[in-house]
Amino acid sequence: MTTPLKRIELASLTQELLQPAATTTQFSRDDLQHLATRLGNATSQSGELLRIDSWTLRSGLDTVQGAFAWTPQFTKRSLGLAALRLLVFGVAATPSEAVGIEVDRLVRLGRDQPPFSNSLATYLASSSGAIRSAAMAHAITYATEVFCALDWKRFERHPIIGGPDAISLLRSQGLALRGRAELVVDIDGATAGDLAESRLVVMHGSIADDTTLLLGSAALAATLSSSDRRAPARIVAYFPTSGQAAVLDITENILNRVALGIAKRVANCRYVAPQTQAA
Repeated sequence: MTTPLKRIELASLTQELLQPAATTTQFSRDDLQHLATRLGNATSQSGELLRIDSWTLRSGLDTVQGAFAWTPQFTKRSLGLAALRLLVFGVAATPSEAVGIEVDRLVRLGRDQPPFSNSLATYLASSSGAIRSAAMAHAITYATEVFCALDWKRFERHPIIGGPDAISLLRSQGLALRGRAELVVDIDGATAGDLAESRLVVMHGSIADDTTLLLGSAALAATLSSSDRRAPARIVAYFPTSGQAAVLDITENILNRVALGIAKRVANCRYVAPQTQAA
């Protein structure tokens, strides 16, 4: 079977992201419930829902994790996306300036928070200058990679930059499906006057055998948590470190295939530990 994932040139990243939707995939409530049941069922020794997202799918659903703790590397997405917003809306002229503004804001905020707080603001406020500099370096690289990859002048509608994760809690199945996106963009729909949704996901490494599953899981989370029961038109993946990009057009068939792929991994998961990951 041919893969539905299409490799694209980095130069066409913006074009692919903004391309009008070819079709609209919308589910009835019953069909959406049927799609959710295809994900299977998990049994947790801890009583926690089994977290399904690109991180757990790639690292292994039964990976045992300890309590989350901030590191300079873990701050890069939160700081980088905040800096990206400042760049896009003209508040800052360079990624370095944008990250500096955000770090200064968080440090001031963190000084007023309880010392036992696990927030990013408290972490930065209590860190040494060297740690903050390391965090800023990671964030500057991240913001630069995303900002320079897109032609922002072509966006007629303002995208949502680093919005809340799409989360679907399937308690009866013991599952928590979560999907992230760096950008959520409104695009022209398949019919006149209609709008659809395109999502940009920034990923580590390079395109691999599991990329379709990872992108599809993000689309599935967005679909199951959508108020209008619509699926995104497409997920566009950008791999900065390898200079690669790919597009996955989302259809009902793709979502069903992804759900069955996740179900196989859920069935093979032997141990479920509480999953805690960076925001």
